[in-house]
Amino acid sequence: MTTNGQFTIDVEDVEYLRHGDKPLLARIFRPRGNGPFPLIVDLHGGAWCVSNRESDTIINEALAKSGVVVAALDFRMPPDASYPGSMADINYAIRWLKTRATSLGSRPDLVGVLGVSSGAHQAMLGAMRPADARYAAISTARRLSRRRRHRPLRRPVLARHRPPGALPLRQEAQGGRSALS
Repeated sequence: MTTNGQFTIDVEDVEYLRHGDKPLLARIFRPRGNGPFPLIVDLHGGAWCVSNRESDTIINEALAKSGVVVAALDFRMPPDASYPGSMADINYAIRWLKTRATSLGSRPDLVGVLGVSSGAHQAMLGAMRPADARYAAISTARRLSRRRRHRPLRRPVLARHRPPGALPLRQEAQGGRSALS
């Protein structure tokens, strides 16, 4: 399960959505062990029009080894789709991941978003307008909340403040227990 305080991880690509003949994949980095683990949705940077789910592999592997499930997303970008196409894909993916959180070793209420550069901008847009009809244009079979509790942003424009004394995310997910206990 763990070696030197780090989890062994499994990595797999899963199709979460298809537009015509183009599949959109999520690369899932999953720690082996008893959860529930926090689940972070990684939105890559790339000036809103380049890059893919593989961009942040070093960060995502480190997070998974520390006990966080990570889902790194591919989403439509120009020239394939203009705004708000990527936001609709991201919004759908978050709802899709919430429906599968338990099977991924997490819980729907432990889903958060990590964005890097333009991905941080998209994370911020989704956090500021979770009920925007343009972002929820792709429907799911089950109605799920689009709200996220945690929104870590790298090079952010806006970030959520955790109150003084709040438990670290991993410790909170374990009901207040230390990640090493």
